[in-house]
Amino acid sequence: MGKMSVIILFAGWLATLQASRPLPVADQVLLHRYTILSQVKANVQQELEQRESADGKKKSIPRAVMLSAVLPGAGQFYAGSYVKSILFLTVEVAAWVINVRYNRLGDKKDAEFRAFADKYWDERRYWSYLYYRLLEDGVELPFSFERKLENKEKYWYLIVEEQYPEARRLLRDYENVLPGFTHRLPEKSEDPQQYYEMIGKYPGQFGNAWADASFLVEYSGYEGRVTPLNEKYVQMRNESNRYFDIAGYGAMVALVNHVISAIDAGFTTRNLNRKQQVKLSYKNIYYPGEYVNMLGLQMEF
Repeated sequence: MGKMSVIILFAGWLATLQASRPLPVADQVLLHRYTILSQVKANVQQELEQRESADGKKKSIPRAVMLSAVLPGAGQFYAGSYVKSILFLTVEVAAWVINVRYNRLGDKKDAEFRAFADKYWDERRYWSYLYYRLLEDGVELPFSFERKLENKEKYWYLIVEEQYPEARRLLRDYENVLPGFTHRLPEKSEDPQQYYEMIGKYPGQFGNAWADASFLVEYSGYEGRVTPLNEKYVQMRNESNRYFDIAGYGAMVALVNHVISAIDAGFTTRNLNRKQQVKLSYKNIYYPGEYVNMLGLQMEF
């Protein structure tokens, strides 16, 4: 801590002790002046002590940092910086409001697109399309089809319902045999996140299982060849992901706010502790033939 001393000289020259003046009178004058200056010193020192008492003791920097790390703005409030405290707390509240609000919107949209997929995307159609493609490549398995015809340009086959459980089990071994079939469909009950992502993200493999798809068409996401239902589903998932991204940004802002608030609380408390301290001193110095009263004012900061 640096120190700066300001010496105030009171040009209160005492009457020069001339040889003709009696010494007792000079002593009385000197004593009178000294008494007055002592009283001034006592009054000033009392005022300084009252101010120090009003300001309180020095604040703990580690405590301020810890408080703001837990709750942004708390350390600033502890240090007496109330405006900063309100600002950091406002950012904290706003960040978590955004996080909670958009997480709820994301959850709601997530439930919507999953219900949409359960209604319009059929796993039995997926395995039936896989078997349909295997038959085209000359791979025959002991399963039968029932043809579902919507019109001449749009039709599909479904594995007979009684044979479907066994067919599904065997067809898993052929899932990655066909060109473009690079993914394995997970069990919905075991990994729902991947399940619902794949059926919309890879139309080349899963696009033919949508209710508006045809086995006559090979769909492709790269070429923009997807069914309207598949496209709508992807839009719903993207909207859900966007909500979750915004919620994530809110959490990130809250985390950064904790760090910045903790750092600022440390600096704010340090600056508070560096508040100026003032000390008063008095000396009566005898120069040749006269006395000089010297009052010193020392400020530490």
